Amino acid sequence: MRGKFLLTGLFAFVVIQLYAQKDEKAYRQRSQEIQADIWNHAPQSFSVKTIPAEMDNESAVIIATSFNVINSSKAKLKFAALTTVQRMFYQTTFHERVKINDKAALDDYSTLEYQKKLDKTVSALFIKVYNKMDTYVGAKIIKPDGKEVIVNTEEEVLTKDETRRQEGKIAIPDLQVGDILDYYMCTEKLQEYVTEVQGPYTFFLGGEYPILYQGIRLQLDEKSGVEYVSANGAPALKESRDDDNNIVLWIEEKNLPKLQTSVFASPYRQYPYISLQYMFVTKKDDASTHFNRGEVKHGSLSDDLLTQFKTILQNQSMVIDYSAYDITATYFGGERAMKEMPQDSVIKVLYKAWRYEIFCSFSTHDIDMSNDINYATANSLYAAISMSRMLRKIGIDHDIVLLCPRTSNKLKDVMQIGDFNALIHIKLKKEYWLAFYDVVTQFNEIPVWFQGEQGLVFKPDIDAKHLSYEQSGTIKVPVDGPEKNTRTENINVGFDARGMQQLKIDRSTELTGYMRHYTQKELMLMEDMECIASAALNRLGGTARRTVQATA
Repeated sequence: MRGKFLLTGLFAFVVIQLYAQKDEKAYRQRSQEIQADIWNHAPQSFSVKTIPAEMDNESAVIIATSFNVINSSKAKLKFAALTTVQRMFYQTTFHERVKINDKAALDDYSTLEYQKKLDKTVSALFIKVYNKMDTYVGAKIIKPDGKEVIVNTEEEVLTKDETRRQEGKIAIPDLQVGDILDYYMCTEKLQEYVTEVQGPYTFFLGGEYPILYQGIRLQLDEKSGVEYVSANGAPALKESRDDDNNIVLWIEEKNLPKLQTSVFASPYRQYPYISLQYMFVTKKDDASTHFNRGEVKHGSLSDDLLTQFKTILQNQSMVIDYSAYDITATYFGGERAMKEMPQDSVIKVLYKAWRYEIFCSFSTHDIDMSNDINYATANSLYAAISMSRMLRKIGIDHDIVLLCPRTSNKLKDVMQIGDFNALIHIKLKKEYWLAFYDVVTQFNEIPVWFQGEQGLVFKPDIDAKHLSYEQSGTIKVPVDGPEKNTRTENINVGFDARGMQQLKIDRSTELTGYMRHYTQKELMLMEDMECIASAALNRLGGTARRTVQATA
């Protein structure tokens, strides 16, 4: 019997090995086909072997770079399931030809790293639903005398080698200063049943090095919906249809200077770029998605996104955590008493209760000795919606303000709901701003990356029976003066009275505003911050949080 089990196990092992060899053979064959197609059909700019003399002092020069997408779909009959499913095929190719002029650029291009395989295919009985991705790479070196050396990609090193996931790395041997490197990465994805949003892909027109030619081309299924923005002076994509009525978008740019390093702002605010996303839209999905089947939407997408956001705001079935509301009511001795208190006081306690609930919940059994929990951040959109619902329940008038941080794209260039951040603005005798970021962000403190930004205002009707919000103009977020963000160092140096040969140094540092954030999270333990946050919710000798738990 033991021998039978051994033979069975050996047979299974052999089958797995044969399957793996067959799979690798098919991968290598497809890799050769892709290599021939890319290098034999590249634009003419990928044949250039010289650069202008005035660029010899550049660290590197991108002779040509291209990004190509091919998307297609077809119905596939699943005999075992007796149904037809949509099979999606995506091919995305990045191809670049670069002249290496110094050691810094040589180091940058000495290796290629990539995800070789990712297989999420699901099998059940006789049914298999495909969802897999393969990446193919190729590289060749062009020496100054014109000799071409093709890199052997079979010498790759697998940095991760699992049954369904592989990641690889290829060294570029004998690459030297003065050489030209021509390389590509081509990803092919096969997916059934589910259609997913592809992107957003962001293309900056220009880069770290000067670019002589930059091309972008997308050939998308005729039933795809496309959305894109061209920001900061970037031109629109050219649009046409091929013989199969597929959507074709493309652009070609030449002689782009290198982008200067940004210091204080965001590349998304400074440099021209195109950001694009697309999705295959079935007839069934056409009415429920913001992608329009067979259409290309270009320009500001904000109107569509604001409609989406308003729908989310007015969704009665959205799950909201009211625990901060309960803690606040307990703090003031009940809901009726809370609503009779000055609104300034209620808002302050409510915000502290929200912060306590979000950031100060941690296991007391499996304690993490690191400070990683200190760096947790909140989802400001969901937090603002939750806070709005609680303020509405109390009867406090307020605004939800949608905006983008200065470190990201402009408000008019958002691509999806997740590009927005949100604040709550309350105007009583004083103005208050509630920000939802981290454990050390205080009541009425605005993160510096929001200050001075323009925001879109959504105002709730707090007296309406059903949830109702209206978009009512814009508002500019105030800017703190420099006196609110300071770092003060005091150093007292003297002789030690016990020994005049020793110096006594007393150093103290005081940080305020944004300057304190990182240091506070770095130095304080979460249990200490939890005690401070809990103490702020104490009233009449009892902790509101504990009272709520005890009566729940």
